[in-house]
Amino acid sequence: MTPSSPVAAGPGGAAMPEFRLGWTALLAGMIGVGLCVTGLPNYAVGLFIEPLSREFGWSRSAISLWTVWQMGALACVTPVVGVLMDRFGTRPIALISIPLFSAAIAGMSLLGPDIRMLYAFAVATSVFGGGTIVTLYSKTVNGWFRAGRGRALGLLGSGIALASIFGPRAVQAVIDREGWRMGFVFLALLVLLVFPVDYFLLFEKARDAEDRDAAPATGLTLRQAVATPMFWYQAATYLLMSLLTNGLMITLVTYLTDQKMSRAEAAGRLGLFGVSSLTGRLASGFVFDRFRAPPVCAAVYFLAAVAAAALALFGAGFASVCIVVTGLALGSETDALSYLTARYFGMRAYGEIATLFAVGIAVGNGLGPYAISRLREASGGYQAPFLVVAWLTAVAAGLMVLLGRHRYLEST
Repeated sequence: MTPSSPVAAGPGGAAMPEFRLGWTALLAGMIGVGLCVTGLPNYAVGLFIEPLSREFGWSRSAISLWTVWQMGALACVTPVVGVLMDRFGTRPIALISIPLFSAAIAGMSLLGPDIRMLYAFAVATSVFGGGTIVTLYSKTVNGWFRAGRGRALGLLGSGIALASIFGPRAVQAVIDREGWRMGFVFLALLVLLVFPVDYFLLFEKARDAEDRDAAPATGLTLRQAVATPMFWYQAATYLLMSLLTNGLMITLVTYLTDQKMSRAEAAGRLGLFGVSSLTGRLASGFVFDRFRAPPVCAAVYFLAAVAAAALALFGAGFASVCIVVTGLALGSETDALSYLTARYFGMRAYGEIATLFAVGIAVGNGLGPYAISRLREASGGYQAPFLVVAWLTAVAAGLMVLLGRHRYLEST
């Protein structure tokens, strides 16, 4: 163990000055990721499925196509955002995107009986909200932290968890009192609150002379990265895990209400998901600074596969267990993308590489809820879709085992 290694630095070592200097960017990132395009606005989709179905007579699977259109568009936008981040920085992109994203969400309050309007707004939220992706904030945080990078990224990801703890109940309360149209307006106002936070707190670290001298050795180019097996192992893992996490999260409310649970109580279960996700993010941040991340992720993902299988085979009695373990998996997955991208490929093309991984997550986020809904309609229940998701999650755990050692410990 070298003095500059993450383990040797320790909580009270080289990481503490980083937190004193970078806490404002970290705080802005925590708030930003909680309300970004894949944060609360994505988690809240499940709260609107039943109201929209009652209002317009749309089927659940037709409404779930919302996520396919939204995440498909996001998959197209994120590579462009990655290039822009590496060229112009993260701050201007976020400040332009946030108000446009908020306006697109507010526009959904104007939905009419033509379901194509829903799909059009789903695309608009991704096109305008693409500049709020988690990768944007993780790139900023990665620039401020080295010795404490794992812990910082764990805290960053906790913003999503905190939003999922408190956000669904708040949005559901507005829907219950004022209707789904005001629910979209309320969600848009929450997103807009991120703008002043980012304006005053979100700044990238200026590169000092040491950083500039070391720039040629900070990692792989995008072309070099995609030529490595590690890139494809990670890309497939993030895709498969997002099928589980987003698919379960968005179908959770409808699944539990089908089991005779009230909508308010079902929304509260999303809060349980948030608590476990928060625990996973904070714990993974500390663990990643001390142990190799891939084996840790593989173990958590395997437990998530077992929990999803138990939910499929034994029913709603295992819902809480599945929610907790899946939340832990989501927490480690989000941190793993940010952490492992820097550790395996360096920071030279971090934005481009990480956003390509985000494309896989967007595809999984979009397909998961729709595939579960379609399989449920075809099979007459949730057992088949949950078993399929469990098997794919086990494959993701196996892929994590295949990753080798980190390549960039001190140089990034």
